[in-house]
Amino acid sequence: MDLRQLRTFVTIAEQGTVSRAIDELRVAQPALSRQLQDLEGELGIKLFDREGYKLSDEAESEIETLMDAPTGDLLVPADRIGRAKRIESAQERYIEFAKRTLGRNIRLNDLRVVIEAMIGGREIECGVLEGLDGGEPEASVPAEVIVGGEHEFYDFEAKYLPDQGTELVVPADLPDAVADQVREMACRAFDALSCEGLARVDFFVRGNQVIVNEVNTMPGFTPVSMFPLMWKATGIDYPALVDRLIQTALQRPTGLH
Repeated sequence: MDLRQLRTFVTIAEQGTVSRAIDELRVAQPALSRQLQDLEGELGIKLFDREGYKLSDEAESEIETLMDAPTGDLLVPADRIGRAKRIESAQERYIEFAKRTLGRNIRLNDLRVVIEAMIGGREIECGVLEGLDGGEPEASVPAEVIVGGEHEFYDFEAKYLPDQGTELVVPADLPDAVADQVREMACRAFDALSCEGLARVDFFVRGNQVIVNEVNTMPGFTPVSMFPLMWKATGIDYPALVDRLIQTALQRPTGLH
């Protein structure tokens, strides 16, 4: 059993016809029918009466039992599924049916799941500029975001609202070797992603360990934003920074490259 089969079931039930489900899922009819047949085979029940694609009595009874709902109280649109009269939480019931069938939590609207390890450490940022005349990219001095107040991490309030206890330290208080590694890795990330113009590369630093967190290819650019502040501390003030970006843009060929 996989999530595509369950998603097919949910979509047919919601749309009421195979043709509308095909439009919604953007799959061919043979593939959709096969997924439904495979799911019915694994569950051991017939999910739909094929004429009109109403929920079968067996499937409706199964859902009602799983949800502890009284007979005839399946909360779905009558014009799509059939006998039910009330419209309240159809999708939640279908998803709960799928969840309990799988025995674990799932999301049917997105079949991709990303699981990442929690990484603690200092939040260090570094600005990168495209090299002049085709040269190597250049990195600013690193800076550090220190979150204070009641914030556990650098959320919207900590970043944008005044008097939140957030401190921007430029340049960051790092050992020379670590600062050099941050700058070198920022340029490598810039090149690896074929960035152009500018980028801000964010890191987590734990002791002497430097971990790339993300690359922001359009960082904040007000005079008090971190990117211009880092370059100012590096020796390029705001007007010179804008001029540098214009110059590299004019040197860049047009079209895809």
